[in-house]
Amino acid sequence: MENGSEETGQFRAVESYDAYLRQIAAIQDEIRRRLGAPDRTPPLDVAAMFEDVANIYLDMCDEIRETARDLRPAEPPSVTQERHAEEPPA
Repeated sequence: MENGSEETGQFRAVESYDAYLRQIAAIQDEIRRRLGAPDRTPPLDVAAMFEDVANIYLDMCDEIRETARDLRPAEPPSVTQERHAEEPPA
């Protein structure tokens, strides 16, 4: 990947992470609002909201892994072949 396209990929990733974090913050604000209600009994849908936040974190984690994998420079075949040659037989 060229340096320019790598920087563009990193910028897109940061924008995506920011969008995830904004979603999480919005859900957390609603959770705080509901938990601070006068009856102080968490409604059942708060549990679903916690699950939504967890799923967003998992989506973000997957995207970070993909981005890191895409941005990692490819290893030249000769280095890979040398490593396998050095490995003892199983």
